[in-house]
Amino acid sequence: MKDTPKLFVSDFLKATGESLDSFHRYGARSNRKLIPLHSCIACFVSAALGSEYSVMSLGIGDHKEEQIEGQYYAKRVDIAVIDGNKPIAAIGIKFVTSNYKQNNVNYFENMLGETANLRRKNCRYAQVIVIRKEMPYKLKVVKPQR
Repeated sequence: MKDTPKLFVSDFLKATGESLDSFHRYGARSNRKLIPLHSCIACFVSAALGSEYSVMSLGIGDHKEEQIEGQYYAKRVDIAVIDGNKPIAAIGIKFVTSNYKQNNVNYFENMLGETANLRRKNCRYAQVIVIRKEMPYKLKVVKPQR
């Protein structure tokens, strides 16, 4: 277990690269770009929790996102932890691939709304956001400000 963080970082970076490659290959609307990243995180969560819980995500289990009833609306989550038949925790993943400058406020507003919706129903919920170091905006690359 001592090497797990190093292994996870290596696997996570590889999965992120595969997701980005799939984004370029299949386009922004395809869910194929999500499978490497979602399944990497879901497998890590599953290994950390052991066999007592089921983990549902694209790329593992039944290859589906689980729908969880929130306080205000049902939310299809990227990764769900199931105890018996009841979802007890979830993870949302945002992988920003382009136009971050144009949409940055929307990302965080949506993340807050999703979290409040599920937490009000006592479902633990975490968010993972992956942002590229150099973000393409339309046809040019926007370099990070220092």
